[in-house]
Amino acid sequence: MLKKALALSLVFSCFGTVAFAQEREESMVMSVGDSLRRNWNFTLFSVVSQANMKPGKTQTDGRSQDSYTYLSANYKINADQKVSLRIPFVFNTAGQNAYGDQVKQEAQLSDIHIAYANYDLGYIGDVDLAGNAKLYLPTSKYAENSGMIAKLRLEMFFDYSIGRFSYISYGIKPDFFWQSR
Repeated sequence: MLKKALALSLVFSCFGTVAFAQEREESMVMSVGDSLRRNWNFTLFSVVSQANMKPGKTQTDGRSQDSYTYLSANYKINADQKVSLRIPFVFNTAGQNAYGDQVKQEAQLSDIHIAYANYDLGYIGDVDLAGNAKLYLPTSKYAENSGMIAKLRLEMFFDYSIGRFSYISYGIKPDFFWQSR
């Protein structure tokens, strides 16, 4: 029964319309050298998704897949805080998109950003507070075309433990834009 449940959950997770990724303190970390291991590390993060076809559209060819990847240099300030410089890029494969249109393969740089994370902002009763602040610099085509000077994203997370291995999390993520036009 457990094998069937795991197999079904794996299958259904592959059919989502969008893959959401939450970068938190657990990430694949590759440390370079013993001297850097204390406070510096590097992270490679990647998520790939394939959107469902829109209603009324039919698939006649292979589907396009979209990926978001970043390489990050991280500095650990203390046990609860870190600062990161992230260089993200987007890679899309050739094929049909969600609207049935044929798209070409493309890779492009996304907005480079500096991220600050604090995993222990305190408690409100039994609710654990954590937060991030990210400053995005206009290095993508979209940011250049829209006249973006910078973007600030503040993230606040409220986590409530409902057992030894489970919790409910609520996140607030407002964005603030500075534009030249």
